[in-house]
Amino acid sequence: SCDGTPNYSGGKAGGTIVTTYTVRVIGSGGTATMNSLVYDFSGSSYHYGNDYGSRSITVTAQTPPNISLVKSVSPSGTQPPGTDLVYTVNFSNSGNLAAQQFILVDPDTSTTLKINDNTDFKVGSVSTTLGGFTGVTVAYSNNGGATFAYTPASGAGGAPAGYDRNVTHVRWTFTGSLASSGSGSVSFTARIR
Repeated sequence: SCDGTPNYSGGKAGGTIVTTYTVRVIGSGGTATMNSLVYDFSGSSYHYGNDYGSRSITVTAQTPPNISLVKSVSPSGTQPPGTDLVYTVNFSNSGNLAAQQFILVDPDTSTTLKINDNTDFKVGSVSTTLGGFTGVTVAYSNNGGATFAYTPASGAGGAPAGYDRNVTHVRWTFTGSLASSGSGSVSFTARIR
């Protein structure tokens, strides 16, 4: 279906007319040929006999960005206190269009999970593979993800040297875009108490 008012420009009989339509594509992915689009140039100074034509056009609907996240921990399985755990989130874009304004927070703030539930965040352990993004800003929360203005410090909250017991969440804010089929990862380390 067409949305809005068509935009006409062009000349009179024997000239060329350009018509621009805004079309809302309801589905995604795939290609379809539209054969029922009719241009009617009648009305006002354009009214002539047989003054219409039809054209077949091909519309390709692009699948929007589709980001998949896969989280893992190493080493896996049950580990004793004092073990460093490396948490990694791999991300990939399976959509046809590039992803922009991508923000990743770990753990998800919609859950009650926090990094400092049973572990201490390792200061300076955050790592990022951009995967096509042009940059990233990393921020930390010490209040359950309500704000991200905290700066981790060695020994904070009673943690051992090199660790911070106050960090609850890490946020990565990416700049640029992640192309279709692009992928990257983020990670941090936490020590079991």
